[in-house]
Amino acid sequence: MIVSFIVFEYEDIQDAVLVAHSYGGMVASGAMEHIADRVRRIVFFDAHLPRTGESHCDMVGPARATKHVAMAEEGGEGWYIPTSDASWYGVTDPDDAAWVNSHTTAQPLKTYQDPVGNTDRAWSHSGMFIECVPSTLEPHALDRVRKRHADDPEFQYRVLHATHDAMVTAPEAVTKLLLEAVDIV
Repeated sequence: MIVSFIVFEYEDIQDAVLVAHSYGGMVASGAMEHIADRVRRIVFFDAHLPRTGESHCDMVGPARATKHVAMAEEGGEGWYIPTSDASWYGVTDPDDAAWVNSHTTAQPLKTYQDPVGNTDRAWSHSGMFIECVPSTLEPHALDRVRKRHADDPEFQYRVLHATHDAMVTAPEAVTKLLLEAVDIV
């Protein structure tokens, strides 16, 4: 998160559309406390949108959180979660899967367990949520975002019939939605 707002500050980024994918929603939500004045719109692209003090484990629920711990114990020396094959995210083309797999890295388990700081500015900012169907997000995590859409005319909710890694499997559809996010007034 620190890197996010340092880049915004030192590159003097203004009027940005910040796109957060998957776990990146945790980071972007926290970063918004520092960079919201420089962000025109935030897009949560099949991403977590935590409330203040929630962790990734809170977002995915106890069963999946326990699975993350087991994955770290079994293949990550107890402290990191090994990468998942791109097929888990719906990437089926062998060339695309090879490309995705060559660009993924393990993630420290603690990043899933530590709570995010204040996220009030992420929740009150103009934005869009793109749910990929089928989504890898837990249904209860999406319920709050859907409610926000219903309660907040500045926050758009879109459904994209594509895999979680739609930027790889359906790039044209993703581009169309991101362009829509830029033009929302």
